[in-house]
Amino acid sequence: MLGRRLAARQQWVSKTDLSRWYRCAYAFWLLESGQISFEETICPFQMSLIQAGQDYQELVEQSATPIAISPADLPALLESNITILGTPLFENKKLKLRGCPDGIDAASGALYPIEIKSHRAPTHLDRLELAFYWLLLQPHRTRPVPPAGVLILRRDGKPVRVDVPVTSALLDEVRQMIGQVRSARKNGVLPRVCGCPVCSSARRDEVIQSVTERKDVSMILGVGRVYSTALEAAGYPTWDTLTDCDPHAVALAVTEAGAKGCGPAKVADWQLHARALASGLPEFRPGTRWPVTGPYLAVDLEYDVTPGKDHIWLVAAAVIHADGADHHSWWADTPQQERDALTGLAALLDQHAGLRVVTWAGGAADVPRLRAAAARHEMPGLAAAITGRHFDAWLWAHHSLRLPTFTMGLKEVSGYLGFRPCTDVADGLDAILRYHAWLASKDETIRTQLTAYNRDDIDALAHTIRRLRDLARQAAAPEMTVSR
Repeated sequence: MLGRRLAARQQWVSKTDLSRWYRCAYAFWLLESGQISFEETICPFQMSLIQAGQDYQELVEQSATPIAISPADLPALLESNITILGTPLFENKKLKLRGCPDGIDAASGALYPIEIKSHRAPTHLDRLELAFYWLLLQPHRTRPVPPAGVLILRRDGKPVRVDVPVTSALLDEVRQMIGQVRSARKNGVLPRVCGCPVCSSARRDEVIQSVTERKDVSMILGVGRVYSTALEAAGYPTWDTLTDCDPHAVALAVTEAGAKGCGPAKVADWQLHARALASGLPEFRPGTRWPVTGPYLAVDLEYDVTPGKDHIWLVAAAVIHADGADHHSWWADTPQQERDALTGLAALLDQHAGLRVVTWAGGAADVPRLRAAAARHEMPGLAAAITGRHFDAWLWAHHSLRLPTFTMGLKEVSGYLGFRPCTDVADGLDAILRYHAWLASKDETIRTQLTAYNRDDIDALAHTIRRLRDLARQAAAPEMTVSR
């Protein structure tokens, strides 16, 4: 009897279940089976984002006219034109779904679900959550309308309504995920390469050991959850099953297994990484050449990415030359100090006008931040100097080679190539948390740690570029052997 009750309870799925499974199926299963706590599934920075989101939701709800909803009043309200924020629990007993959307636009019985988010633009998970709530509210809907939902996003500190179509593809994906949630509860989940706090931190060693022993296909760069599932269904569950296959045949099998956007070129990328994993050595594309010669300027920034913040608190650069590196850094707690830091960087750029500006993944991170900061401080010359001379070493590496590593992040790549950091700051999120601690305490030990962490990043970049340059030269010479 108890087993049947437990099995029945496991059939019910909430939006929280769906979201947790979407972020990481393995972490979802560990939490569901009681092997970890919720606190282990999120890092402190994510907790701050959750709190910021909750604060924003409370702010939006407080701006609405409060309505006391009794069970007897609810059917009439759902057929009115009222917008309800802060809803009671709803159930779809046929689909065994339950949950509380942040709000409902009743729209005379259309029942458009509302979700309140503190970010600026809709994400795929936002759309999936609206699709889930569309299914949840189906038994209560009295007016047939095309599926849709509403996001209340934060833009420039103000709530903005965004109407979102709920497509048939989204509904199909949600139905599939609901089935996968139930399957995970029943059968468990094997770990795969993942960047969530559980897989990348709390259970990192366990995950690495498991995926390595199984040669799991998720070890390949660019193979996420969807492609992993499709490859497994198509008969390619491990990276060594891909190395010698016809890319066209693999692409066709993956597409037939339900994954979109897979062509022969993508499969060839996977095979390049598979060969690197098999050999334990870098694998270069034919004709690869290192494009930067002579000295260059390495640049790395530290900035606040918490909601509502837009501030660079540390600007660092180094002139990298044959004899070593000349380091420069500027700390900035205030807008004026940020301007002073940017002025210092601009002067260094002018002093070395002929040198390329090199970053690691700066095209998607540091450079846009510099442009935004230059615009805030009305420094168009700085934005032009950075944009015209920038070389993203990560982008070159991503297009040119694969390493026997799980990611192409600077920490993992530089570590594989022999660099050893001098500080214990784990990553950029850890740095932000420590920076907030510095602002609260002004403890010079924290500032020293963060300055050293940033210098580590500059040195790791220089070390990585030197090794990649040498390896690319070796790969271009057939008589030479490429080695770590």
